[in-house]
Parts: sequence; structure tokens; C-alpha cells
Amino acid sequence: MTQASMDVRGATTPEIIQTWAKGWSTSGDPSVLLGAVTDNIVFEDVAVGGVFNGTDALKGLLAEVRSAVPDFTVTVQDAFATESMAAAEYVISGTQSGDLPYLASSGKSFSIRASSVFELEGGKIRRESRYYDAARFLHDLGGLDAATFAKLTPTPSTPGGGA
Repeated sequence: MTQASMDVRGATTPEIIQTWAKGWSTSGDPSVLLGAVTDNIVFEDVAVGGVFNGTDALKGLLAEVRSAVPDFTVTVQDAFATESMAAAEYVISGTQSGDLPYLASSGKSFSIRASSVFELEGGKIRRESRYYDAARFLHDLGGLDAATFAKLTPTPSTPGGGA
């Protein structure tokens, strides 16, 4: 049995989520993440509409992320798991020192909140649907100017409908 990990709120993080976070974080060894998923994994990046089917596609995505953001880190904030489903809230962070397909290297850092919903099968992840603020991500890396970002960012409102 592995040692329990606590999330930032003091709750025990399920082992499958611990392994998943370690696999995405800068470990250099893709087998950590690939060992936590089924061969027919479906990874959906909902924010940008990307879908990656199978371990080869996921391995390619992981290599692309690590090439562009060598210090890419997932920090779990909260998570739960049942036998067939799991969910996690987390922060993804790093510094872009290489090109992404849609954004040249910026040398800038980012730290954004994200969440994922997982379908589990046989104790492994069969599907991950990831949600995050793509506008914030692009803005932080210099790929979205401040005026456009302001138009895309909702203004917080107070109870009762006032701004």
C-alpha cells in the first residue's frame, strides 16, 4: 500500500489521482501516467476541443507538454473517487520555454485552476475530460492581449445582480 497523500484542504487524495498528478508533473518518465490509464484512454481537452485516443496519442501529448513546459506541475487541491468515477480540482503551472503548436515560446509562467472528470475501469483511468480557462492560459503566456482578455473575462457580480 502506498503512503496516503493529503490535498491542500487536508483530505486524503485517492491513489489513482495521486498517480495521475505525478504522471503529468515533471517526472520525465511517461510510464507513470501511462500506467494509470487503460490502453483505450480518451483524453479530452474541453477548453480547446482536443481529443486524444489511446496511449500513443496521450504519450505524444505528454511529450509535447514536457518539451514546451519542462516544469509542468499538477497540484491537487481536492479530489474524490468511486469505483467508476473520479474528479479532481487542481492547479497546473509551469514556465513555457518551448513552442506549443499554437503559441511560440514565451518564457512566461502560468498558474491556472483546472478540473477533470474521470471515468475509471479496472482501477485505471479510461477517460479524462479536462476543463480550464483557456483565455487565462493564453493571456498568461502572452498569446492574448489584455483588451481581448478583458472582453472574455466575466466581471464578478454581487448577490442581487449588481456589478
